[in-house]
Formats: sequence, structure tokens, C-alpha cells
Amino acid sequence: MRAFLIGLVSGSLGFLVSFFLKEPGLVEKGLLILGLGALLLAAIFSGVLSSGDRGRANYSDEEDFRERMNWSLQLFLFGLPCFLAFLAIYYLNAK
Repeated sequence: MRAFLIGLVSGSLGFLVSFFLKEPGLVEKGLLILGLGALLLAAIFSGVLSSGDRGRANYSDEEDFRERMNWSLQLFLFGLPCFLAFLAIYYLNAK
């Protein structure tokens, strides 16, 4: 839950800062990189991007699997608010 709160604070600060800047594109790009980067790492750690034998090998060690799933969940919970803040800034400035 701490990762979600950190992501929420980062996204909220980026959202607020974008309103005070004349050119919010820098904040947009920063939040996009934070959000998509964290979501991509979460997908990699969870094994979503693997297939076949590699996918079966991911489930062989219970302790390693739990640790990777924990990292994946934390990264996902951090990246989601950042990406949603990027989308909000993008759509508000698209006018």
C-alpha cells in the first residue's frame, strides 16, 4: 500500500505542478516515463511477457515466485497513479 501512496503523491504533485507551468509537457513526459516504466517492469517481474518453458520455470521456486510477485505488485501500484495523472494532464491540455 505504501507504493500506491508514493505513486499517488508523485502523480498528484506532477498534476499540480503542470498547472503552474506554462509548458506542462515536461511534467507529462516525466509522469509517462515513471508510469509506463514501472508498469513495464511489473509485467517483466510477473512473467507476463514470457511464454512456454520459461513461464513454467517461473513457477518452480515458491520463495522466488512470491518475491517477484511482491515486486511486481509494488511496481504496478506505483506506476498506475503516475500513468493516470499523465492521462489527466494530457486530456486537460489537449484542448
